[in-house]
Amino acid sequence: MGNLVGGPLDGWVQKQIKVRQESLANNSDAKNLLTNHNKTSWVRLASSVNRFDSNNYAKNFVLFGGVNFTSNTKGGIAPSNQFEENGTIANRRRQSLFTLNRDVYSYDLSEEQGLQPIPGLESVKIRHLNRGAIRKFDVKLKAQSKSQFVLLEELYLRLGYYMLLEWGHTNYLTNKGELKSSPKYNSGAFDKFFDGKSTDDDITDAINEDRNKEDGNYDGALFKVSNYTWNIDSDGSYNISIEGISKGGLLGSLTLNTPRTEDSSEDFDYIYVLPSTEEEQQKARKALGGKIKEDETEQQALQRVVGKKLATGKYEELKSKGIAKKPDDYSDDKELDPILSVQDNESKFVILNQNKTALNKKLFELFGELKNQNWETQDGLKYKVKPEKELLALRFNNPNNSKDLFYFNYIRFGKLLTVLQEILNKDLNNPPIGIDNTEIQDSNKVPLPKNSINMFTHWFQHSTDPRVCIIPTEWVEDKVLYQSTINKILNKFKNYSFRNDNVYQGSLMNMFVNLELVAECLENSTSKEDGTIYFLEVLDKILYTIQNALGGINMFNITYLDATQSTDEISSIKIFDDTIIPGIPDVTSNKKDPEQKIRLFGVQPNVEGSFVRKVTSQSKVSSNLATQISIGSTSSKVNNSTSLLSNWNKNLVDRVQEKSKDNVSSDNNFDLEKDLEIKYKKYLENFINPTYANFICPPPSTSQTAQSNLKLLLEYDLGIKTLNGNIAGKGFIPIDLSLELDGISGILMQQRIITDDLILPPSYIDKVNFIVQAIDHTIQNNEWTTTLSTLSVPKQRENQVTKKTDRERENNFSFLNPISGSNTQ
Repeated sequence: MGNLVGGPLDGWVQKQIKVRQESLANNSDAKNLLTNHNKTSWVRLASSVNRFDSNNYAKNFVLFGGVNFTSNTKGGIAPSNQFEENGTIANRRRQSLFTLNRDVYSYDLSEEQGLQPIPGLESVKIRHLNRGAIRKFDVKLKAQSKSQFVLLEELYLRLGYYMLLEWGHTNYLTNKGELKSSPKYNSGAFDKFFDGKSTDDDITDAINEDRNKEDGNYDGALFKVSNYTWNIDSDGSYNISIEGISKGGLLGSLTLNTPRTEDSSEDFDYIYVLPSTEEEQQKARKALGGKIKEDETEQQALQRVVGKKLATGKYEELKSKGIAKKPDDYSDDKELDPILSVQDNESKFVILNQNKTALNKKLFELFGELKNQNWETQDGLKYKVKPEKELLALRFNNPNNSKDLFYFNYIRFGKLLTVLQEILNKDLNNPPIGIDNTEIQDSNKVPLPKNSINMFTHWFQHSTDPRVCIIPTEWVEDKVLYQSTINKILNKFKNYSFRNDNVYQGSLMNMFVNLELVAECLENSTSKEDGTIYFLEVLDKILYTIQNALGGINMFNITYLDATQSTDEISSIKIFDDTIIPGIPDVTSNKKDPEQKIRLFGVQPNVEGSFVRKVTSQSKVSSNLATQISIGSTSSKVNNSTSLLSNWNKNLVDRVQEKSKDNVSSDNNFDLEKDLEIKYKKYLENFINPTYANFICPPPSTSQTAQSNLKLLLEYDLGIKTLNGNIAGKGFIPIDLSLELDGISGILMQQRIITDDLILPPSYIDKVNFIVQAIDHTIQNNEWTTTLSTLSVPKQRENQVTKKTDRERENNFSFLNPISGSNTQ
């Protein structure tokens, strides 16, 4: 299901939940009795370390309770180490071979400590952090003597080395209800881990396969050792703690500092330089036909003139005047100063930083691809498109100067992620990594595919700043539905539509992002200390800026999920919109087979029991939400705040506040709608018409005002639609629900779980689902437990999405319906 928030659990996981709960309700059956009262677990740890003198070294010292010997054992007691104190090269080599051969013995004999048991694995804790992007592993080992510690240190205390951790239940019921004991030793992941040719992704795929085969009673993970500590007890034994981190933990360390390469011969591949003296600068400016402005230096004037030439693709003219030069044209005896800045309305970051990194270089190449295109006109709007390169250029008018135009160059966001992935994987400091950029194709004709990357949208959502991004834009004025000329231009990218039949679902990948924004975020993410540029910081800045430009109703976040955590079984960086999209859960549900509920407490004899060990709930009341509750708890005035909380206090009143003179009457609801209608009309007059009808680029201050107003209009409309039952909304205080279960695998990040209503407050019954935010595991004292941390989200009811109204009726605000003349709600 790709980056879909709120999809159901996989069918085989739901089946395992059902089998377990039915088993707990019937202990008269022998297999149920054995499973429920003799539930033990196993765990093992294997190292990826290879030694020069033995390829089986790590395989002979797999920690499985104690040391698991894969070769024939002699049993008995290992002799004491007579080479331990001798430091000669020969004796160190004999010591190494001696340690290697200790695996064939059952007990260890130390001259200092006497007879000692074998070393072993004591406990494991696995925690999910940062929305699953990072899995942290805490592994406890025990060594009974120094010789054992030397062995474990060489194999397991290896910073940056992979370890394979596997665990599961010893006795369990399959999804067919069959009792299974003593699972096979050689799992698919174990075999691949030691075959010498499998990659980390191959091993992760094998873990996924075995989770399914064992019906959620097996799990595993690859991690890299990130730290370790050890101490000695009074009996001479060693307590060892290993800290590990999953591949996703490397997300924050990915860098974009790869130097640019001279691998392009395109016409736009030039270095732009300025003459160093004022006299030469003046001469070059006049040659280019530029005039100096008041309070400008000659260098600033030339920079402005050159920037404008660059922005309009006039490379040949610059070359003829000696401004644009290839690297081979440089001479050591003539210093030329690089262009330092150009006006805000030109592509200064793309042009000026083209030689900084490989990503800067790529952005400049994309910039040049568009500059070599000819301008076309659509309803008065100048544009360039390169569908095969997924590039778009638009030319906006300047409200202050009719001759000084704005030129914006865009790339489809999904294509940008492809570019970023290529740059990341060229950097030798980064591990190979993928970025999920699944796009939506032909989305106006067919439903969105299950693996599409989704975002919440609204018919009136648009970009309040064309410097940031562009999406299709439409509005209602004087009973007429208008579509922006930009929509016609975007339709030229036939396979990349932003919206489809569900007016609340959009494609994050199919918006177009300004190249200049990317370059500016790249520039602003450079570390001041060492110049490092971190990928995560750059992408986060881009998404945050887009989120604000689109009205602030989305909540984008970035994470890394490996194949064992992801619904599409692909390891990659993923982007989610945490705003729930109305209708999506219904689309993904199997209506013939209702989703299996997790019983939270108690046993219903001969029906089902609960394998939940502990339930914890915590309200998620932010400071903003607390203010909403305080102000709107008893107010009858409809606004965004009270609409989301109205059901929470239904049929309840505050007898003190009820008598307050400040209590707001319901008559004010009409006034609010009237105020919003006026604000909407002013918004059309001051922003929509100038920007998307007359193509005048708004100044930054106007864009900031538009962001605030757009957010207000959208939130109110969505609040009213929630109150009237058109879409699901938060008519409850959101809570974090934490469930501690008997260990189970197969539940994935961002999936929803459905619980029974036995212990939930009435306000939540049949109104919420819970989205998995973290999955933690603990294996200790022969028990495997799983803890699910979830966030409550509104439950989507059958046929609730806008009551299946047609698209025209959806293009209305709740306070204004100029098309049909009455409120659609």
